Amino acid sequence: MKGNTKLRQDNIKRIFCEIRDRGPISKRELQELTEFSWGSISTITTELEERGYIMSAGKQKGAVGRRPEEYDINITDNLIIGNDFNRIGFTIAVTDMRGRVIEERQNIFSDETTDSAKEKIFDAICEILNQLKGQNVLGIAVAMQGAVRDERISVAVNGISGWKNVPLADILEEKFGINTILIHDPDCIIRTEKYFGKLNNPIIKNILL
Repeated sequence: MKGNTKLRQDNIKRIFCEIRDRGPISKRELQELTEFSWGSISTITTELEERGYIMSAGKQKGAVGRRPEEYDINITDNLIIGNDFNRIGFTIAVTDMRGRVIEERQNIFSDETTDSAKEKIFDAICEILNQLKGQNVLGIAVAMQGAVRDERISVAVNGISGWKNVPLADILEEKFGINTILIHDPDCIIRTEKYFGKLNNPIIKNILL
């Protein structure tokens, strides 16, 4: 987005997350929650709507008095492909930006080499993308068994022959042209609980998995 300074990125993220977590929500309510200026709220919501990340939810019915326009995330587009990967196989899930699963498929490994395991991943993602034609896929996220370096490289997966220091994020980005990130699977559990589960609570300061 234009004017992408770190502060502006943080402000955009804050407004988007408030809409995702609390929507439908009005600009006035966003201003009260964030304490941002009215100009910032208006500019950022307009940009998010123009880019298709949020959409007008109309005016809430049944409320007394005049109601302002409200916004919600665009749940019909901007999808994410998740891949839970381990030595036994992998599960691919397609979610919207609110974390709701739209499609899920499991794939089992059988005495795989590095090359054959990658081919199975390629085939599964191709099948999903063919099904999602016409819809925007924001990114691919892979929950990896074993250590991950720089969110790009899978260090090792026991049980897959030759799987050592595989730059899987770069491989998938080159293959599909979609931003990709690798995350160690316990970290994915923590993040999921933080954004969509019981840890989405400001009272909780520390956690142990």
